[in-house]
Amino acid sequence: MTLTNTFIGYILCIVLFMGVYYGNIWRSQDFPFMSQLLYNTASNSTVFAEYNLTQILTPENFIDQAGLKANGIPYLTGTYVAYLITTNMGCTATLVHMALWNWDDIKEGFFFLSPSNLRKLLQPSFWVFWKSGQSKEEHKREVLENPRMDPHYKMMVQAGYEEVPNWWYANVLVLSFAVGMGTIYAVKSSLPWWGYIVSNIFALVFILIFGAQMGLTGFQFNQQPIIQMIAGYLHPGKPLANMYFTVFGFNGIQQGQWLLRDLKVAQLVHLSPKSTFTAQMLGAVIGAIFNYIMMKTIVTNQFTILKSVEGSNVWSGQNVQQYNTLAVAWSIAGDLFSVGARYQWVTISYLVGFIVPVPFYLLHKYTKIRFFEYINLPIVLWYMGWLFVGVNSSIGSYFAIGFIAQWYLRKYRPGLFVKYNYLVSAALDGGTQVMVFILSFAVFGGSGKERAFPTWAGNNGGVSNSKNIDFCMYNPANDS
Repeated sequence: MTLTNTFIGYILCIVLFMGVYYGNIWRSQDFPFMSQLLYNTASNSTVFAEYNLTQILTPENFIDQAGLKANGIPYLTGTYVAYLITTNMGCTATLVHMALWNWDDIKEGFFFLSPSNLRKLLQPSFWVFWKSGQSKEEHKREVLENPRMDPHYKMMVQAGYEEVPNWWYANVLVLSFAVGMGTIYAVKSSLPWWGYIVSNIFALVFILIFGAQMGLTGFQFNQQPIIQMIAGYLHPGKPLANMYFTVFGFNGIQQGQWLLRDLKVAQLVHLSPKSTFTAQMLGAVIGAIFNYIMMKTIVTNQFTILKSVEGSNVWSGQNVQQYNTLAVAWSIAGDLFSVGARYQWVTISYLVGFIVPVPFYLLHKYTKIRFFEYINLPIVLWYMGWLFVGVNSSIGSYFAIGFIAQWYLRKYRPGLFVKYNYLVSAALDGGTQVMVFILSFAVFGGSGKERAFPTWAGNNGGVSNSKNIDFCMYNPANDS
């Protein structure tokens, strides 16, 4: 049903974006149809005027109120505001949806806050956990006798696999916390120590709720807007502090969810928990190094296209642009997003999101109509802003393949589905990632030298030829 909810959100997104743009809401037609940049008041439909952030930032990267007053409050594109509204609604709707529909699934995640567990904090034995705990035989017996325990985990315990000791996780926690605390002061992030702690607390709470949602639906919600909103009100006038707050509060959630997913996969294929943990830690460190190297290389060689309004079919600065835009915008939240400001509905939408899931839950409860049970409004809401960036012409084939596999094959060819669906899916995912990596650096200029594809009937040359690669209408104002 996740795919169906996604499709509903996709259709509603098209309707919403068309309505916002052609209705000229928030002066939408004076800015690009899709962009995450900030624009000034002089922008119009023929010349898009980007906001000069250097004129409102001090050398310490604080907001200069005098410069802000002189240059005016920046504008966002209408479709980006619509994305923020639907995403924010979906974020709080997730909290209510999970509480209403999946309370039993998430309450165990908060079991560590039960009075009995909190009392253990006062016992000296709790703090010498390396000397206490169950014996291997006691743990094995408890797992095998538990009827709710995952059968794959039971098989692993029977095979003699040992669980990762708590002190391994404790060491990672202490080391990561220390590195993070040292980093925010070493780089002069302007994020105070208490802000760093608060960001980690939000990550802890959110990963329990949104992690449960991802485990149940396979959908990974984007919490970045709400984390940056919280940072904006906690640290007004400090966009750099906002960025670092988001690094720990949002990126920590995302990475944690992927690590949990890998632990789940490892359990399904019966890999040793200790080996999986070790591989994950090595992967996290090595991955960070390679990400930094690739980022430096790509930014150096594709700097111009990454700064552009739309990017191209290959390169886009959308993630960094969005990150930067929200950091600045939420740093002046009182002028942009608070009640009475230009984009007040971006903030009000959080309150609306708390209400959205309730009618469907009550309708299902009192009518027992299964349709209401299948509609996952947080997913629908998030996908109502899905198309705010990028080349979206491939999405039709995404749904076609998805419905063929998840509906037709599963319903009418279950044998083929069970035998080949996950195998083919993994092959396509892995092959695509390898192909993208090779093409990005060997063909598309990630390493410096680009080898352009020939222009022909199936390739119009893209932005280098003042056209869109998917043959959508090209707006020359994007080059202004």
